[in-house]
Amino acid sequence: MPIAYEEIDNLARLPFKFFKRSNYAPKAPTHWHTGIEIDYLVSGEDFKVVIAGQTHHYNSGDIWAIDRSQIHAATGHKDRYYYVMGLIIDNNFLEKEVQYKFLCK
Repeated sequence: MPIAYEEIDNLARLPFKFFKRSNYAPKAPTHWHTGIEIDYLVSGEDFKVVIAGQTHHYNSGDIWAIDRSQIHAATGHKDRYYYVMGLIIDNNFLEKEVQYKFLCK
């Protein structure tokens, strides 16, 4: 299976991309991106996320993060309903913020 690079389109004037998936058996193909991803499983059970070759299982209320450039994919069971929300934060924005905070100390 090919691994795709995901181009992130940030929201207008904001340094992140927001997404939500609300459907039966969502699938996110194997991909990577430069931003840090923070996800929240609003509802659903046993949502499978593979991060850097390691499989994780999440349930309603779980929050997880995916480090930048880690290859990852997500799938749900075909007969279950899932509601996932996430943010992918722009890496350049994070680097500028960290540098600014260290320079100000």
